[in-house]
Amino acid sequence: MAARRSDSKSFASATQGPHATTDVYRNGARQQKGQRHGCRDDDRYHDRHGQRPRPFTLVNMSDIQIAPWNLDDRDEVIDFIVSIQQGEFDLPITAADQPDLADVEAAYRATGGQFLVARHQGQVVGTIAAIVVEDNTVALRKMFVHCDHRGASGLAARLMDSLVDWSRRAGYRTILLGTTDRMTAAHRFYEKHNFTRMSAAALPAQFPRMAVDSVFFRRDLPGVVSIREYDATWPDRYEVERRRIVEALGDLRITIEHCGSTSVPGL
Repeated sequence: MAARRSDSKSFASATQGPHATTDVYRNGARQQKGQRHGCRDDDRYHDRHGQRPRPFTLVNMSDIQIAPWNLDDRDEVIDFIVSIQQGEFDLPITAADQPDLADVEAAYRATGGQFLVARHQGQVVGTIAAIVVEDNTVALRKMFVHCDHRGASGLAARLMDSLVDWSRRAGYRTILLGTTDRMTAAHRFYEKHNFTRMSAAALPAQFPRMAVDSVFFRRDLPGVVSIREYDATWPDRYEVERRRIVEALGDLRITIEHCGSTSVPGL
């Protein structure tokens, strides 16, 4: 089924490195002069070769392929993300500021994460990634959608669904993310996709929190069974969690015990 792009609720996300995310939503009614099809129509919106991305006006979702990043994607993904960051949102960020984009294998996959790339007619039109926070938890990162594939095209939703499906198959039970309190359209998108708000105090100690993050979301994936090799850091991580519980409960606590498989050395 074909779907035309809608400017009413355009979606993109700009990030700074593998542990950073800032969600950005565009409202067509508030577009500034000089923008076309939701993109900035100025000299900055070009790739490193001086080519302006070709416009998309009619999209058939069956023509879009989403696949894991490979080395052949590297240069085009970098151009795609930096073009959105600089050309649309005036962010003072370059490819050099995001070394994770040049080495996705080391930044994401080496620790168990993933980086997905969407293409339409051979051109990169979207990305989404996950970086591992702890054994059963990942943080959502690098979600970008080409301006002409936002809104009614459904690409943002399809990218999210793809990442959720990968998370299930990889044995991750929880997806976390952080954003700012001003990005209310982003909040609605996450809530529509079964994310619920959580307090900063409930975040794992390893969560890569940004200074601008003030609103946090969590999505649990029911039915996922995760089997991991014993990790010698589990006792230390328990101590971190125990201290948090002590601070929260104070004198109300009776006893706190480490139980379950993570409490048994070598299991």
